[in-house]
Amino acid sequence: MANKNLPNDIVIELIKVIDENFEQFRNMHPALSVLNKRSVFTRVGHFAPVHPAVKQYPDE
Repeated sequence: MANKNLPNDIVIELIKVIDENFEQFRNMHPALSVLNKRSVFTRVGHFAPVHPAVKQYPDE
């Protein structure tokens, strides 16, 4: 989650770090263990509004 006022470049960098270290991210908390990359990056907006930068990430 991120505040909608957070600059796009920061959001994209956060997404990149999670993407590149996904297994470590999943292992940070038991609740995250059910996640997989496909669902995280394709089901965005399912539970909460999406920061505009999220839609830009695959294009970066």
